[in-house]
Amino acid sequence: MDELRDQVLARAPLAGTVLTLPGATAAELLADPFDLVWIDLEHAALGPLDAQEMILGAQAAGTFALVRLPADAHALMATMLDAGADGVVLADVTSAEVARAAIGRATHPPDGSRGWGPRRLSLRQRNAGRRPARPSVWVQIESAAGVAQIATIAQVPGVDAAVVGTADLSFALGAPLDMRAPALLAAVQTVRQACAAAGTAFGLAGPLHTAPEVLVAGASILVHSTDARLCAEAMDEGFTQVKIKVGAVLADDVRRCQIAREAIGDEAGLAVDANQVWDVATAIAWVRELSPFGLEWIEEPTAPFDVLGHAAIRRGVRPVPVATGEHVANPVMFKQFLQAGGLDIMQIDACRVAGVNENIANLLLAAKFGVPVCPHAGGAGLCEIVQHLSMFDYVALSGTTEGRRIEWIDHLHEQFTAPATIRRGRYVTPETPGASTQLRAEAVAEFSYPGGPAWR
Repeated sequence: MDELRDQVLARAPLAGTVLTLPGATAAELLADPFDLVWIDLEHAALGPLDAQEMILGAQAAGTFALVRLPADAHALMATMLDAGADGVVLADVTSAEVARAAIGRATHPPDGSRGWGPRRLSLRQRNAGRRPARPSVWVQIESAAGVAQIATIAQVPGVDAAVVGTADLSFALGAPLDMRAPALLAAVQTVRQACAAAGTAFGLAGPLHTAPEVLVAGASILVHSTDARLCAEAMDEGFTQVKIKVGAVLADDVRRCQIAREAIGDEAGLAVDANQVWDVATAIAWVRELSPFGLEWIEEPTAPFDVLGHAAIRRGVRPVPVATGEHVANPVMFKQFLQAGGLDIMQIDACRVAGVNENIANLLLAAKFGVPVCPHAGGAGLCEIVQHLSMFDYVALSGTTEGRRIEWIDHLHEQFTAPATIRRGRYVTPETPGASTQLRAEAVAEFSYPGGPAWR
């Protein structure tokens, strides 16, 4: 927590998003590209146990985890801090008194009245011989009343940052979601100036992809969108399918599938990925519970080498297709999967088998059995290399893109000399020769172990 406060107070640039979907695995994956996440206990249908799992997941990704909650939810705030949250975001603060009361309950004596709870964080520090570190406390300004009082709110000792909730504030000012409305720009400027005068960090949260530069000027903290909204925005950008992780808690998976389906609509594809966590019987029962959400496929429902297990699952979950193959290491195993009826969708991996020749064999096998190929991608360089395999499949074998997908994660592409490019949800054909996997010389120098600057 000291480290987060240090970064906030030093005005280090911090980018984050809001988590509303439960589960530690989902939190870890969603948190990975960001400096911070805040877990939304104000609007999302989440409880303290959900939040604790999400804190663990986000921190496992090396990302700071804050919890947003009503400013007067003092008991819940202490619970979340004891569970290991790096800080709290107090929603819709409208006065210095509200901020001061919350900070008093978030801080241990002698500065505050927070008790020592024998929970995750406290037990880690039980032999430290000192008072636990002060958490990072942020106030969110979301109303005209909050803007009117920001000069005194920002001066309250212990307020590390004031973050404008642009969506709620735009509604309060009569300009719903208009990031260019003069009233919103003026209100944000008032908060910006008050933070500068008080020495408090200034930030913005909301649909910032439509925000003009003048709105975000001077902000060291930017919290963009929510995980559910990211699904909807993917549809707006031309993507036709999203994939979410499942397999930890069935009730959580049902809620997450419902949220994702509501966000993307009925026409878009919703795939789920279990990452091998189930046995055969559990996989069949679990997928049947999720099937009402219209699943595009269930990915890796069991051990990746269990050919007959996959075949049994495929029979048991019809009509939900079974996708697998990213851990298959040679064409012989794919032949066995296809002969046994163990998959509906073949997911080749560009780096798992012995080069391009073996993946051409895999593509030929898929064409013979009439099975679509949707390559596994997303890791560093995988999007770059698998696009060539899918384009070969289209040009030389299948002649169609029907039922075929390539995964896309917008991560680390900038490290390559010929990064993969997406336009309206589709890969753009590379114009340079080769496999598109040449790393930039600067990236090699920065990340070479152990001498590169990234390791110091």
